Amino acid sequence: MRLKPYFLLFIVTIISLVSLNIFLQTNKEKESDTKIQNQLRETLATHFNFHLINKNEDPNTYTRSQMSICYQNGGIDLCYKHVANLLYYQFGLEKNIDLFESNENYPEIFSRCHEVTHFLSRLDYDLEKSLPKVFDKCSFICHGGCYHGTVEAYLNSKNIRSSSDNSDEKIAKEIPILCGKQSDYDIPQKYDECVHGIGHGTMYVTDQEVPIALQLCDQLTSSHDQEACYSGVFHENSSSSTNTDHPGKYYKKDDPMYPCNILEEKYLPLCYRYQSSFFAFFLTNHDWQQTANLCLQVPPKYQYECFQTIGTNQVGFTQDLGLMAQNCYSMPPQYQSICISGVVISLAGRYTNQPEKILAFCSSIDPNQQLACYGQMGKSISAWSRDSNSKKNICQKVTDPLFATICENAT
Repeated sequence: MRLKPYFLLFIVTIISLVSLNIFLQTNKEKESDTKIQNQLRETLATHFNFHLINKNEDPNTYTRSQMSICYQNGGIDLCYKHVANLLYYQFGLEKNIDLFESNENYPEIFSRCHEVTHFLSRLDYDLEKSLPKVFDKCSFICHGGCYHGTVEAYLNSKNIRSSSDNSDEKIAKEIPILCGKQSDYDIPQKYDECVHGIGHGTMYVTDQEVPIALQLCDQLTSSHDQEACYSGVFHENSSSSTNTDHPGKYYKKDDPMYPCNILEEKYLPLCYRYQSSFFAFFLTNHDWQQTANLCLQVPPKYQYECFQTIGTNQVGFTQDLGLMAQNCYSMPPQYQSICISGVVISLAGRYTNQPEKILAFCSSIDPNQQLACYGQMGKSISAWSRDSNSKKNICQKVTDPLFATICENAT
């Protein structure tokens, strides 16, 4: 039986489309391979002396060796961007997350893996073009930097920019819906990291313009979400202030309270909370007594926030739980408990679903500070799961029945 002409035309069309698709896919893969080769070539050509992993080299040892190059070069941000390229184009996002988790106790990983996970997830978003897909590869390791970088890349891909009057319709549409609802997440902390990441992202797409970035956060509808976003803005500004090769715009050595002293009052609690990081790194070189003296110059109603961050910064400053406690004991008596709480907040954020470090910290400190410690533990681990039994089971590991109850009932 002879085939009808229109059927032959249909067959030819299908074959042509399949061939075209194969051709385009092949070209796309070639372009991708070329991009990878160019990125690796550029990274290897830098003066940092990176190298590709050798055939028989252990990936853990290799990752530490390349991160150590940046660590020994003074933590230059450009170096970490290059090492992120190097690691990403060899291992991808998920394997790097696993490698960082396995090696986080090493100082070369512990100290700056947060920034590197920002860079890694940006690269992965450029490949996947999907925020949910990249989020699925992320974890809370390295203080959730993977989530933050993903949101940065998402906003950047939308070409979202803002004028000071927030007239951009893209912003009004994108910002409030970007992370969905908290009820969409089985782990509340993942939602909080996403909203916090919006703050990082608004800084990324506004070229570190703090006032405009904060106004973008105001597009969020709840005060909880706005404050989480503000924290991302000030976290990013704090990070840029400590970045010696690309310092932030909104810090002044001769005006320690800037930019808090030019902002609206609603932004000040979070601003002074993160200003403490600027004091510690940029002004006092982690001299905690001098940092405390600067916190005492903060307007009195915001000093609590400043001293809390002295506590949270301990978790990046040292891995010695005893030293963390001693540094908090050196604070003015009225602020020692909030410093202890800050340590717990940071331990809970960095070691999600791993209560061992918090339990070890709280059980070892001055008994006069344990009430604050276990109370904050209960509050912080609530973000680990929606299942109340999960929190209860963790709190029951506290040996003192009174403190176990305080942990369980803390909200």
